[in-house]
Amino acid sequence: MRPFWLQQALDQEQAPACPPLTADTHCDVCIVGGGYTGLWTALMLKEHSPALDVVLIEADICGAGASGRNGGCALSWSAKYFTLERLFGLQEAVRLVKASEQSIYAIGDFCHAHGIDADYRLDGTLYTATNRAQMGATDGVIAALERQGINSFQRLPVEQVQRLAGSAKHLEGWFSPAAATVQPGKLVRGLRRIALERGVRIHEGTAMTGLQEGPQAGVETAGGTVRAARVVLGLNAWMARAFPQFERSVAIVSSDMIITEPQPALLKQIGLTSGVSVLDSRIFVHYYHNT
Repeated sequence: MRPFWLQQALDQEQAPACPPLTADTHCDVCIVGGGYTGLWTALMLKEHSPALDVVLIEADICGAGASGRNGGCALSWSAKYFTLERLFGLQEAVRLVKASEQSIYAIGDFCHAHGIDADYRLDGTLYTATNRAQMGATDGVIAALERQGINSFQRLPVEQVQRLAGSAKHLEGWFSPAAATVQPGKLVRGLRRIALERGVRIHEGTAMTGLQEGPQAGVETAGGTVRAARVVLGLNAWMARAFPQFERSVAIVSSDMIITEPQPALLKQIGLTSGVSVLDSRIFVHYYHNT
């Protein structure tokens, strides 16, 4: 059974089918995985070099993994600043935070330019505390962002936080305008449509069964082998299963969601009337937004 987000997108889709690979083929770049990573990579490659021959294979259908069944919150890496600095150093951490914020606007620009109706709403995000233990959890990273001149968050009075978030459970909150919400299934299937229009060869129902490394890599599938000068692996959680060397460095975490029946009157009553996303300060966060 398809998740709601993805099934809704499929019901509205008009792009052609992408049959499985049935014979050996050659290309310049082979991309494994038809989620956001694989499709954005294909689109950026074709934008940079339109003549590039790009083949993308996907085990299921594009968006069947996390890209078509996520919570639809387009957020920056600001909250991950300390991790970025530890892994990559100060200068690169600052660059990544800035680039991640710009990517949010770029998603909206791309959807607008290519007619992708992904319910994109640039209404910002609230990082909150929902119990006493969480209060102050965001202060340190906000201070660090402020020192580097890259802070987009402002602390709001608790009454305003509760009104924007639609709940009195929130005890404090920081708001940033650099965030959006989307319908993730519509976005990923929209990217698939544009990739096909740009000449990317997509084969759904085509799982990678093996990878031959070398100057001419070979991506093996049940229907044939894709020979390519370059291979991009966009497998997300499946990297740990496909490559033993990733078993100890990839943590597979689920994101469990509830979608209610439409409740416009209730949303208006509690004040959750914008597309703002709301996240608390747990390690594994609670988050929500309206559609």
